[in-house]
Amino acid sequence: MSKQHIFSDFPPVSRQQWVEKAVQDLKGADFTKKLVWNTYEGFSVQPFYTAEDIQSIAEFTAFAQTVQRPESAWINYSEIPAGSSSVTKALAERSVQQGADGLLFIVNGSTGFKFEEVLSQIDLTALHVSFRLPTPDPEFVKSYLGYIGKRGIDFNAIHGFVDCDVLEQWITGEEKPSVSVIKALASQLLITRQCPGLRGLAIHANAFVDSGSNTTQELAFLLNKIVAYTDQLSDEGIKAEDILKEIQLCLAINGDYFFEMAKLRTVRALLATLLNQYGIDFFHTSILSTSSVWSKSSCDAFTNMLRNTTEAMAAVTGGCDALQVIPHNASATAPDEFSMRMSLNVSNILKAESYFDQVSDPAGGAYYVEILTHLLYESALDLFKAIEQKGGFIRAFEQGEIQKEIEAIRIKKLQDVEIRKQVYVGVNQYANPSEEFKAANKKSSTAKDGALVPQHATLSFEKLRQQIASFSVRTGKAPQVYLLAFGNLAMRKARVAFSQNFFAAGGFVAAEHYHEDPITGVDAAIASDADVIVLCASDDDYVASAEAVVKHFRKSGVDKLIVLAGNPPALIETLQAAGLDFNIHIKSNAVEVLRAVQGKISPIDKINNWL
Repeated sequence: MSKQHIFSDFPPVSRQQWVEKAVQDLKGADFTKKLVWNTYEGFSVQPFYTAEDIQSIAEFTAFAQTVQRPESAWINYSEIPAGSSSVTKALAERSVQQGADGLLFIVNGSTGFKFEEVLSQIDLTALHVSFRLPTPDPEFVKSYLGYIGKRGIDFNAIHGFVDCDVLEQWITGEEKPSVSVIKALASQLLITRQCPGLRGLAIHANAFVDSGSNTTQELAFLLNKIVAYTDQLSDEGIKAEDILKEIQLCLAINGDYFFEMAKLRTVRALLATLLNQYGIDFFHTSILSTSSVWSKSSCDAFTNMLRNTTEAMAAVTGGCDALQVIPHNASATAPDEFSMRMSLNVSNILKAESYFDQVSDPAGGAYYVEILTHLLYESALDLFKAIEQKGGFIRAFEQGEIQKEIEAIRIKKLQDVEIRKQVYVGVNQYANPSEEFKAANKKSSTAKDGALVPQHATLSFEKLRQQIASFSVRTGKAPQVYLLAFGNLAMRKARVAFSQNFFAAGGFVAAEHYHEDPITGVDAAIASDADVIVLCASDDDYVASAEAVVKHFRKSGVDKLIVLAGNPPALIETLQAAGLDFNIHIKSNAVEVLRAVQGKISPIDKINNWL
């Protein structure tokens, strides 16, 4: 059968022709303003890329593709929390039965870990078995290898890693690792290097992601951290090559689908560059991708299942060696059997039903991903060099440089969440106001000065929901919003829907009430149990009636709030002078407005300082 060149009859289309066609479809609107996306890295991402765009980076693209992971399958990790030997054993065996081929045991230093009791039914040659320790513990690792020896297992047949990232602990609030801790870590590496498949130096980037960094910062600071470990352990007499071969990278997966693909491809290119600087031949470093804290929410927690799925897809497409999907409800409660099974099944479905494990580097060659990979590589390398010139990771962190860099991005991200430019379904958009939410506890202790604090991007909305829950417990009812709809059908319906969605994000229950006469309608609203009255109509209807409605409301002297849905610029000042409390619109900072509304209807909760 001869090959048919089915596209030979179609002339090639240049990038400029695509742009011209887009401008035509936009009816002359500004192409850049309408279609170009400006990222938190400062990149201007085009709506499409062509072969022309990657011609200038062809050399880098070829380099990046050669250092990607050659295998297509990945290890499906399950985290096994500390507990009694019998409970730990049961959880581990159940995880294996449900599809885990990697087990990460959380080891509690006070109770120890009984290998004979926990691992007796585990095939250590078929599974990746890893341990998270509270501090470097050479004796623990030596005992593990001793247990392996007793079972007659070849050290070359086992795989996993030992996780005790003392620099990660330090930057999130623990004490700075002492010389004795680094010495213990060095001793630990001397033991793990007896087993080629057991990595002794897990290095995390989670703290950067979960405190709000952008991807450039995550990659650059991770590289700085690797150099810091290499410097410290080299001082203990271990060669740089031996240190770097012991590394297990642990990266948090954030919510930006294509950036997460490019991030994993970029980190491999950066590692290859770093190895070259040390004069070391390239070798592949194992990467474990783990669900991030930042992209999850306590509100509508089942939605985290969907986030976990898309994030896992990005990670395996980007080329992770191992995947750990954290249960969707982990931030709100201790995961149960159901949530642990669902988290494992995300990876299972991607393999067994979606065949994501059948293609190596599936993102390679995609113009968009190749461009992002190059942009991230260049920007991360520049930031990495800047931090090294300032004395390296430890000094930069002690002087607050790293925290300052991340804080600037975190503020931008949180603002975008609060104005709902960055959408979190079930939280700042399409929230369920009837969802049961725990009332706020007393204010927790503040984090250690200078520490990076992992948090949800949606934390401010979660605090609002906690405050509303406190209000409901104290008063016996949730705050009610009376949507006073009048006038033009299409516009009043649109503004009713907008208002319901807006107030639901704060836990307010909003109900529509249509009145042909808005004055009669406001009397009904005043007589209702509602705490807030929202006018929902067209701008023309507001011009005709809103001032009279607001003045009529104010004459009643009732202790309620009156709000307008919309932002008619020529009318707002007049309505505010008449007594309008707020107006809400698409550019409103939802958190600021909802917080102010809640503070006015419940001054006691306002005093609680928004716990």
